[in-house]
Amino acid sequence: MLKNLTIGGRLALGFGVVLTLLVVLAISGYRGLVATGDSVTAIAANNDLASKAQELILALTNMRRQAYPAAMEVGNPRGAQEFINIVKEHRQLFRTRLDEVEELESQAKVKERVRAWRRAQGEYETAVDGSFAGILNGQFKTPQEVYASYRTAIGIMAPVEAELVAYVTEKVDLAAQAKKAAEVAGAQTQQTTL
Repeated sequence: MLKNLTIGGRLALGFGVVLTLLVVLAISGYRGLVATGDSVTAIAANNDLASKAQELILALTNMRRQAYPAAMEVGNPRGAQEFINIVKEHRQLFRTRLDEVEELESQAKVKERVRAWRRAQGEYETAVDGSFAGILNGQFKTPQEVYASYRTAIGIMAPVEAELVAYVTEKVDLAAQAKKAAEVAGAQTQQTTL
């Protein structure tokens, strides 16, 4: 069949085959780059969410940790107020990080979890503020009485903390999976171009 083609036809056919291979190679490389870019975006998003959630856990831990020294200041409203102010700073950080997670998160189910965490935070604040008011107005006479009043608040936030730890683990795992997908896509793109 090639014998029946003119030299110009043979050149055109050869050029067409090379051009077709070049287009297939370009499309394959482009798809690999898009897949790699998507994976890198997923890595960044999941790492950012995991980081914000870790900061949520830290703020929660610090809120609870600073509430106990306030209890030790029973009978010393000025000393208690210093620790209460620190607790309030960590509360604000917790709220800010919740807002950031809710803004960054794309899944409706997770956004609902964030709203549940926010509601629990409000209940926690109400319970702890009652304890703080009792410290400041002299209602409590011993730290043990204050600790007993904290129990309700601790029970409110314990499940939230467990969910936050699970959420961080999930986001770190998703980032690791996306990293692996990016490596695979990069290797496939490299093999295709070779």
